[in-house]
Amino acid sequence: MGYLKRQGIEAMEPKPHELDRRWIPVEEALPEEGERVLCSDDFDGWIDVLQYERLCGWVDRHGNEPYAKPTHWMPMPVKPPEVK
Repeated sequence: MGYLKRQGIEAMEPKPHELDRRWIPVEEALPEEGERVLCSDDFDGWIDVLQYERLCGWVDRHGNEPYAKPTHWMPMPVKPPEVK
């Protein structure tokens, strides 16, 4: 019984890959310049992929300013595959 109980407790602990998976307020930190990240905004909470550029702020993949201001961001869950 002790083994099963211990296994259950270990299963509740975050895995190493989950430790950096949290929504980061933009007031707390910004991503590296040019890094694509998931963003949540102050308008409707939709999630979008944006990147932060120091000279122009948040932009989408076309270089356009998003409709709503991001309030939180997090790293992408996985890196995209290499295209040959």
